[in-house]
Amino acid sequence: MGSSAKVRPVTDVLPEGAKLHWLGRRRYDRVMLFFHGGGFTIPAGDHHFRFLPAVQDALKGSVGEIGIAFLEYSMAPQAQFPIQLRQANAALTHLLEHGAHPSNIVLCGDSAGGNLALQAISHILHPLPNLPPPPALSRLWVAPR
Repeated sequence: MGSSAKVRPVTDVLPEGAKLHWLGRRRYDRVMLFFHGGGFTIPAGDHHFRFLPAVQDALKGSVGEIGIAFLEYSMAPQAQFPIQLRQANAALTHLLEHGAHPSNIVLCGDSAGGNLALQAISHILHPLPNLPPPPALSRLWVAPR
């Protein structure tokens, strides 16, 4: 996470060595879980902490208030697949354990983060062996836009 970011997130420490940063207050009633890009080798930059609040403000006008949870996952080459998927799974589990309803969680990401969002969805639908079980989701809606 960039050191000169103006947004000061609230952070939850998750299993698997990940951190979940909330931009603004924690909201479990409607949350966007964001996975950053960077080829799994470049950590999140300050630009994410300028871009995501702008997204949050834009959404406020169309869909209402939404919480943004930003996963800080481990970087390659030190952390290799499937650790980032384990961390994404831990983030989803955390949201659900704190009362988020599956229909009110939006998974999104840019570049490698988009790949990680799709990995998480795939793991929910087709669990991989030797990984923690995916969160129990009663419904999964995928809407590419």
